[in-house]
Amino acid sequence: MFEFLDTKLITATVLLLFAYGLLDMALSKEKDSRGRPRKKSSKWLYLAIMSIPIFVSYFSMQDAQESIAKFKNNSTLRCSIDKLEYIVSKKEQWHLKEYYFTKDSLLIRADMCEEFE
Repeated sequence: MFEFLDTKLITATVLLLFAYGLLDMALSKEKDSRGRPRKKSSKWLYLAIMSIPIFVSYFSMQDAQESIAKFKNNSTLRCSIDKLEYIVSKKEQWHLKEYYFTKDSLLIRADMCEEFE
């Protein structure tokens, strides 16, 4: 599952946690109407923010498993990488290696594919 972690999403999550931490520190210096320091935010929110990349990678893995199942059932898939599109099927001599479709030296992650009609 961790091979589907997106480095850009991890970077965005770390930046969000950093910004939230700075905001939390700023708010904790403020006083409420009774003169007491404001309560620091819950650690549960930090945990929720940190779990976002794991949930995204889990759903990417689910997409990959669906694409692999369709490939094994001899369906034709359309895989997109950036602006390039590839038609993947057993008829076109593509093979499956773990969570990747391979042909010659080309590897395409299975979560990047959808059924081609």
